[in-house]
Amino acid sequence: EISIGNFETSFLAVMIWGFGSDARGPFRTRRIIEQKKTGICLENCLAALQKNDIDSAYKALIDNGPKYLGPAFGTKYIYFAAGSIESNQPVILDSLVSIGLKEWGDITFNPLNAKSHDYLRYLDYINDEADHFSITPENLEMILFTETARLKGNQSWANRQSYAQIGENEKLIWGLLFAAELMLRKAAALFEAGLPCGDSANMGKMLASEAAWHAGEACMQTHGGFSYAREYDIERKWRETRLMQIAPVSTNLILAYVAEHVLGMPRSY
Repeated sequence: EISIGNFETSFLAVMIWGFGSDARGPFRTRRIIEQKKTGICLENCLAALQKNDIDSAYKALIDNGPKYLGPAFGTKYIYFAAGSIESNQPVILDSLVSIGLKEWGDITFNPLNAKSHDYLRYLDYINDEADHFSITPENLEMILFTETARLKGNQSWANRQSYAQIGENEKLIWGLLFAAELMLRKAAALFEAGLPCGDSANMGKMLASEAAWHAGEACMQTHGGFSYAREYDIERKWRETRLMQIAPVSTNLILAYVAEHVLGMPRSY
C-alpha cells in the first residue's frame, strides 16, 4: 500500500517494476530520487490523490515535479498510488500507449511533454472507449501497450526474449486471450440480462482453450527434453492444457454448435 509514510520506498518499487530487466533502471531511478524536491513532490501527489484530485496530483509529480521524471513513469506511480479511486481511475500513459492511440484511436499529443490537461483528456477518452468495449480502462491500456510493442518490434516488456518463435507464439496466444476475454465478458453480460448467451460462451471457451494449448506447446518446445522431467512441472501443465480442448465440451462439439446455431449450417452429427 502506498501512503505518505512510505512514498519514497513505494516510488522505488514502481521504478523497479517499470524498468524490469532494463540495465538503465538503477541510474535513471537514482538521479530522480537524489533530488531534494522529489520527496516533497511525491508527498504532494499522494495528498492530492487522497482527495481524488488527479489533476493536482499530475501537476505536483510531473508538470512541476523532479527533473527527468516524465509522464511514462510518473503516471505509473499515480496509477499504483490511486488504487482506491473509484471514478475516472488513472491509468498509465507512456510513449507506446501514445503511439497506439495515434494508430488506432482519434486522440494525439506529445507523450514526452504531456501536461495535466492532456492526461485528463486521455483519461476521459480511455474510460469512454473502455465502456464502449465493456472492458476495464486498465485492460484497454494494456492492449494498447502490448499491441503497439509488437507493432514496433519492442519485446522488452516480455523480458527481451531472444527467440523469434517465442515472439510469434506470444502474439498468437495474446490475441486468442484478448478475443476470449471479450467473448466471455459479452456472454456474462447477456446472461445477466437474461438473454441467450450460448454462442458467446462457447466461442469464448474455445478461444481460451486454444490459447492455453498453444502456450503449453510453446513451453514444451522451448524447454526441449527437460519439459518431460517432472521436476519442471511442464509436462503436467501441457497435459492439463490439452484437457481443456476436450472437457467438459470438446472443440468439435463447439464448432458444430457454432456452425448450426450461428452460421445456419445443417447439423453435422
